[in-house]
Amino acid sequence: MNLSLADAYKVLGLRDGATYDQVLGAKNKLLEECQGDQERKMQIEIAYDTIFSSQLKARLSGNLNVSNSVRDGPICLYL
Repeated sequence: MNLSLADAYKVLGLRDGATYDQVLGAKNKLLEECQGDQERKMQIEIAYDTIFSSQLKARLSGNLNVSNSVRDGPICLYL
């Protein structure tokens, strides 16, 4: 299942440009609510992965402002 970035934000109930903390919070909240529904759980995880990958690419290219709460460290990118 492939999701567009816009659809991924819709799945998590977020607007485009949400912060990493907002994305992670929405993912965790939705996963708690859908216990036992494996299909919904997979959709939420795919949405999270889609957004995370997009934000990581933007960060690595210098096109995303990173919060001071995010620690610097080595990043391995397997795409």
